[in-house]
Amino acid sequence: MKYIDETKPYIYKYSDTELVEISIIERKLKEALQENLEKGCIVKGITEDEAKKIIEWVIQRDRQLLTSCLGENLDDFSLVGCCRLSQEIVDNLLTNIGLTPRYLTIGDTIENYDGDEHGFSTVAIPIINESEKIEEKNILIDVTYRQFFLTEGYPSVERFIKDERFGNKVAPLPGYWCINLPGGLDFAKTLLRNGYIELTPENAKLYGDSFLLSSMRNSEYETKYQKGTTVPIPNKNNLIT
Repeated sequence: MKYIDETKPYIYKYSDTELVEISIIERKLKEALQENLEKGCIVKGITEDEAKKIIEWVIQRDRQLLTSCLGENLDDFSLVGCCRLSQEIVDNLLTNIGLTPRYLTIGDTIENYDGDEHGFSTVAIPIINESEKIEEKNILIDVTYRQFFLTEGYPSVERFIKDERFGNKVAPLPGYWCINLPGGLDFAKTLLRNGYIELTPENAKLYGDSFLLSSMRNSEYETKYQKGTTVPIPNKNNLIT
């Protein structure tokens, strides 16, 4: 398959020593979450490095289970239609750790969205910052975002855009719009490679805008999308109907 961006997800094989370290961090996080619950406020957390290791382990476990259950090789697995299964795995893993993930769909987060539905998760982790203060960091998890980077799309897509970078024809899936948004290419590469990214207001907008733009029809780009945007919307004459 051909992709708009060739950044590949990866599966990492953990050593026994690394798995022991993950187990220790998991126990530490559970204890922190329990104390926070008992006191009704955030008083304990884990380090940012520890949080990263926990989330990365969850993503790796999800990728392992997806590929083994579906008999696919991750290198060229488009992940089309796998979002629900992936997020169920992710949410179960996070819940077992003691976290409270939220499973959402694009329709839950974008008003009047009428494009293809897609599921993702968010989770908040209490983290000890550099000032030794405890703060919650929100994470966006989408292990199957790669399915929106196919150059030829899939059956539900009936539109194409003229773009010489992709042989003068590319499906305007969310991935196409994402790499054309300011900061979108770096965002896309991070999410495609890692399966997660920090849920900052800027990243949330990039993620949501990629789906919003993809859901619009030829005549809607100039009327429905936010006025004054800096998004380099392709000239509507370049849309192939």
